Amino acid sequence: MLLALSDDGIEFDRLFTVVTGDTTRRIEGKHKEDGYHYANCFADGDNLLLAYSYNKEDIDVAVIDTTSLG
Repeated sequence: MLLALSDDGIEFDRLFTVVTGDTTRRIEGKHKEDGYHYANCFADGDNLLLAYSYNKEDIDVAVIDTTSLG
């Protein structure tokens, strides 16, 4: 999963890998795909909290220190 950043909201010229790795679903289901889904984020001071589902089975949250992004 990538995070794309822009200074002007038009040209997104910086990409950061937030989550990486192969995913494999445990349970087969209609409309289920391997991968990351339903990403949503919330800014909290210098942190960006990114909630997402993987394989439409589990939910995780990544905390990104935005001061470390160039």
